[in-house]
Amino acid sequence: MKKILLLSGLLLSFIFANAQCWSDISVNTHSVAIKTDGTLWSWGHNSQGQLGDGTTVNKLSPIQIGTSANWSRVAAGDEFTMAIKTDGTLWGWGLNINGALGDGTNLNKTVPTQIGTANNWSKISAGAWYTIAIKTDGTLWSWGYNYHGQLGNGTTINSNMPVQVGTANNWSQIAVREHALAIKTDGTLWGWGNNFYGQLGDGTTTDKYVPTQMGSDTNWVEVAGGNGHTIGIKNNGTLWACGFNTWGELGDGTSNNSATLIQIGTAEDWLHIAAKAQHSLAIKTDGSLWVWGYNVFGQLGDGTTTDRFIPTQISVGNTFSRVLSGLFNSSVIKTDGTLMNWGWNIHGELGNGTTSDSLVPIIITNCTDLATTETQIFENFKVYPNPVTDVLHFSSDEKISKIEVHNMLGQMVQIQSVNANEIRIEMSSLTIGNYIVRVTIDNNVKTFKVIKK
Repeated sequence: MKKILLLSGLLLSFIFANAQCWSDISVNTHSVAIKTDGTLWSWGHNSQGQLGDGTTVNKLSPIQIGTSANWSRVAAGDEFTMAIKTDGTLWGWGLNINGALGDGTNLNKTVPTQIGTANNWSKISAGAWYTIAIKTDGTLWSWGYNYHGQLGNGTTINSNMPVQVGTANNWSQIAVREHALAIKTDGTLWGWGNNFYGQLGDGTTTDKYVPTQMGSDTNWVEVAGGNGHTIGIKNNGTLWACGFNTWGELGDGTSNNSATLIQIGTAEDWLHIAAKAQHSLAIKTDGSLWVWGYNVFGQLGDGTTTDRFIPTQISVGNTFSRVLSGLFNSSVIKTDGTLMNWGWNIHGELGNGTTSDSLVPIIITNCTDLATTETQIFENFKVYPNPVTDVLHFSSDEKISKIEVHNMLGQMVQIQSVNANEIRIEMSSLTIGNYIVRVTIDNNVKTFKVIKK
């Protein structure tokens, strides 16, 4: 049976870092981004100091924040920003009235401010005035606004300091809006917080104050949440959704809410998803870009302001690696690192130096030149057979220096340091399923989707 290899958001960042102008980006009414040199940049809405430049003045183009070159992850919440450095320290700035920064106060910060002294922060997601994070030990933490129980600690009391959520230490992925979503390393999907529209997928519209498993499946690989809906991808490449659907944000062709997870279409090649407000975006394994939902500001990028009730392809090429959703704006990063934005732009959300909306994707930073060398190096590279049963073969005109095999959890299961044009990798001992292979040639890295049968 043919299966499509899917990559997690973390792994995508890791894979494409060597070829990108931008290594991480998060989008709201403001955007924060990290370049491959580790520097931090931001643009857009800044009324609460969420850009981190020490002012409350909007910025219409990307500006560098400070001089540090060791930023690793960023998350743009509602009028605040959270970030993690490569040393595992946690930083926050912007609106803090509900304790969203986690520094023990409710005072706004207009520059990046270290939160606590812990140096084992790994992943972070910022939503409607609250934050969810994972430490390197797999534990889950939350802080900030908690009206709907979105902190997951069993209460509806705000917290201005990080509090651990339960005792589990196998959390893998997180995504938050007014409800929180997470995936464990065992592939189970969990949700908590606001459930007014059934976005927690448990068949009810009752808020949940602690993480509650969504169904019984153990093959979830990615999840995203909008204002009132949830979308997710399973490891067989299928797309699923639940919750609010007035403007077609579920993509099932109707405007009917669903309090249970429903499959969207029959396609089995979905790779990466994004949601934040009332629209959804996705990338397929062929690199194509798809959109659906609310479109009054052109946030779908199809050149219209017409809502779409099923996934609709945007004809701007098939070279996309990441997709991101703001409230009424959207962003994509191409495999060469080029950044494209579109939609609402009243605060400079698009970063193109104007405040004019755009109904189609526009290039903000073109990084095509960075990919020229890689394209030439891998022009005659081959990997076969795929699907593979026993032995995977590699051939290249250039010397291959390293091959890594990763499972769907991002764990390395094989590695070979070599210096040869022809390589064989034994795959027979690996379990049936989906893997990614990371190949290094002359300090350039490329990844390939591989199916083990």
